[in-house]
Amino acid sequence: MTETVSLAISTGLAYGVSLVTFVRQFADLRFEPAGLTDDPEIPRAASIIDYVVRRLALDFLPLQDRVTLGVLTPVERATTVTGSTPMVPAWSDTPGIPLFAPLAVPVQTAY
Repeated sequence: MTETVSLAISTGLAYGVSLVTFVRQFADLRFEPAGLTDDPEIPRAASIIDYVVRRLALDFLPLQDRVTLGVLTPVERATTVTGSTPMVPAWSDTPGIPLFAPLAVPVQTAY
């Protein structure tokens, strides 16, 4: 099925169908497998097809089109809601304790 949808999208794009049309049609299409992904820009997908069209949208559509379609990265979504760019959190296996954190090392200067 995934191969069939990929061929349909590829053929449609070759014949001039807008990517926006495919994203509007296939984003949030739900079927198994669904769930979390390893992609930090698309942390959750409703299906494989949902993931593919969201990835295409993030790679090839301008931000204005993606805002209209509701296809934003978590950072873009937070920026849209708050109006400022959030700090990227330090990753950790233990909640509340970062595995790594920015470290300021003092630099000695020769006098």
